Amino acid sequence: TVICQLINFIWTTYYFTKGNSNLKLRLKNIRLKKEAVIAILTISITPFCMEVVTGSIHLVTNKFLQGYGGDLAIGAMTTITSINLMFLMPIYGLSQGMQTLIAYNFGAKKYERTKKILLQGMFAAFVFLFIGFLLTRFFPDIFVNIFTKDAVLEKICLEGIKIYLMTLPLLGVCVLGPIYFQSIGKIKQSMFLTLLRQVILFIPIISVISRFLGMKGVWMSQPISDVLAAMIITVFLIREIKSNKNIDDKEKEIYNMIKKFISKYNMDMAIVTINENPKSSSMGYADDFYDYNDFGVGVNKNGLLFLIDMDNRKMWISTTGKAIEIYNDKRIDAILDYTYDKISKKDYSGCAEQFIKYATYFAKKGRNGGDTIISTSKMIKSSLY
Repeated sequence: TVICQLINFIWTTYYFTKGNSNLKLRLKNIRLKKEAVIAILTISITPFCMEVVTGSIHLVTNKFLQGYGGDLAIGAMTTITSINLMFLMPIYGLSQGMQTLIAYNFGAKKYERTKKILLQGMFAAFVFLFIGFLLTRFFPDIFVNIFTKDAVLEKICLEGIKIYLMTLPLLGVCVLGPIYFQSIGKIKQSMFLTLLRQVILFIPIISVISRFLGMKGVWMSQPISDVLAAMIITVFLIREIKSNKNIDDKEKEIYNMIKKFISKYNMDMAIVTINENPKSSSMGYADDFYDYNDFGVGVNKNGLLFLIDMDNRKMWISTTGKAIEIYNDKRIDAILDYTYDKISKKDYSGCAEQFIKYATYFAKKGRNGGDTIISTSKMIKSSLY
């Protein structure tokens, strides 16, 4: 193992320094950036926990095995977990391949494609692991004999493998579920689900069941933990996918509201949210964004842009052409006042809806219709149609 890692290190270093890689590593270019380091640690914390948990759980399991079956039981568990890893390693590879695809599509807000990648990955994992389940169920001796020829140890392995690996097809959910949350940046959920199967559920289960069923209880603890973990992870995934669908539907609704506004009032409308502002002010960013992205209707580029600047914690409304005449300072302040409640609650889609409603309200009133919002939701709603 160590020799393989050394060879891999030498080959990788050569490739990125002297090889054909387009990216060349140079000591003078290696500088630590706080933001990059934090992002790397955030992403890597889940697989780190997974490795730590995997190692630690063997200590816990071995303690119970030693008590109920002695050294032979520990040897049998080592054999069975090795067989288990033969089928799990491709699933870990699949999870690493999925990460980039899920992260890219989620970042691009292509939630349907993100869901499709997850479901296809889980289906592939299920099929592969189900084949593994059938092979270990009907031909367990072939796999056990790869690791041992001792008759006594083989007997213990054959008894344990049928129980321990009975939930093998479910492990695709247990592995890919936490990776999905890691890929979309939800680290808390990912860490919880990573620790769920092997720590939060497994340790209490093996502590209780082994007292009543002895060695058989030790074998049964992992399958019970797998079933419960798969159920909980599935619930988390369903909730996440539903929330993404709601976001997608809400964005389509906002897009349709903007289209109606543009069509009815002959003014363009843009809503922009930014996490980092390279400009010195929100106004500068909003004005440049509107101009450089060719927004505007007609010769005068009629329209308005609503900027939510997360970096400076500000909102800004930029107007051009006809919109300058309709949206004076008082009206802009009124719109911002009415959207502030939503933004303070981090309801960004609600904030966008409020902006469109009140922008529509003043567009309907025209230049001389007053600068205050007198009304209620009925009046606002009527101005949309």
